[in-house]
Amino acid sequence: MASDSDRLREILEKDETIRWSGSAQPYGIFDEAHKSSTLVSMGWGLAVGIFLVGGYLWLCISRDIEVKNVIIIFALGFALLILWSPISNKKRLAGIKYAVTDKRVIALSTGIGKAFAMSLSSLDGVRIVPAGPGTCHILFGSSVAKASGKKLLSLTMHGQDAEGEDKVKISRGMVFYNISTEAGNILRALLQPLTVVQNGAA
Repeated sequence: MASDSDRLREILEKDETIRWSGSAQPYGIFDEAHKSSTLVSMGWGLAVGIFLVGGYLWLCISRDIEVKNVIIIFALGFALLILWSPISNKKRLAGIKYAVTDKRVIALSTGIGKAFAMSLSSLDGVRIVPAGPGTCHILFGSSVAKASGKKLLSLTMHGQDAEGEDKVKISRGMVFYNISTEAGNILRALLQPLTVVQNGAA
């Protein structure tokens, strides 16, 4: 079975060399940096469930329509997907491998073999923002430099305006999410000669 490093090497261009690779640090969905977004997801999930199920039951009662369990199950399932999203996002993030080569910045979803990349020559800025204790986020490209904290996880998984049909899609902006502060310092030194590296608040 191919390792994550093997999968990463498979998408490298000819004569491309990896200068740094890493992944997100583990985190808890209720830790200080993620508690707020987790509670928001839970609130939305409960609200959607109450709205859909309550609305359907009210409709059935008001119009004397037979209640169908399959519709209630579907509504509850949709609500549960929202409630489950913080956990599913955490699991999906754990399968993403980050890399900086001598040509590109890459985020590879090892489970599905898809990647997002930015050419170093097109990189017009890098912003480093604090995350949890001992961790930070690296924001690549001016298009994501001012992105709110709520969007960072989505940008990590999908890139910014990514295009292409090959295994590697070209993105206008990317995020390395929740990497160690030590890794952030390494990337700062690595990328400083190429572009503007800025610190910023989360």
